[in-house]
Amino acid sequence: MKLSGGTEATLRYMEPTMEGGGYDPYWEGSFEKQEYFYILTVPLVDPSGDVARRALPTMVEVPDEG
Repeated sequence: MKLSGGTEATLRYMEPTMEGGGYDPYWEGSFEKQEYFYILTVPLVDPSGDVARRALPTMVEVPDEG
């Protein structure tokens, strides 16, 4: 998917295959901007991906308060 400024993001629906591990399906979105790599994991059984599509473009760098 395209983000603002032409950044290309990857968004995919993941269904873990481990049995008995208690893992549920989730959405994983990622993109690289400048020297940072952003990853979003949304643990929702949502085949439409609407929540992940809305959240991914809102990710921003948060400065370290140290």
